[in-house]
Amino acid sequence: MTGNKTNSRYFESQLRAKNTSFGPPKDCPQILRPQKYFKMLKFAIAVALLALSVSARLDLDDYWMSYKVLHGKNYITVDEDARRRSIWEENLAYIQRHNIEADRGMHTFTLGESQFTDMTNEEFRQTMNGYIMSERSSSVQFVPTSMDPPSSVDWRTKGYVTKVKNQVGPCI
Repeated sequence: MTGNKTNSRYFESQLRAKNTSFGPPKDCPQILRPQKYFKMLKFAIAVALLALSVSARLDLDDYWMSYKVLHGKNYITVDEDARRRSIWEENLAYIQRHNIEADRGMHTFTLGESQFTDMTNEEFRQTMNGYIMSERSSSVQFVPTSMDPPSSVDWRTKGYVTKVKNQVGPCI
């Protein structure tokens, strides 16, 4: 093995001494030149990935249109529509990843699409978590009485409980 390394080093030194470069000879056909081959391969892969992404995006066109119809979404400009679609696609990918993890037992719940899927987390928080507690204080205090409370109260019969609603907008 030592002899092979010595012979190899000798050969390399002789090539360098003659100022000869490594690689295929200059008169070698271009198809055999690795640099050209790898450039063509990179280009072919890039084109294939671009075609795949365009194809995947076109597959979502029908889903995007049905999402907008189902949730009554109308965007004023083409740019806003494109921005909302991009957010929607990112959220769909997040939902899919989460649900795959839930199937594997990593979460105890699954996610789904809603009328908020075209919003960023920040937009959702600003829209839906807008409750601002008042700063006022009250001089009224609860004073317990010596009466025993009833064993149960059906608040529905007193009109204090209503059916579940789909609330849109902040609780103000």
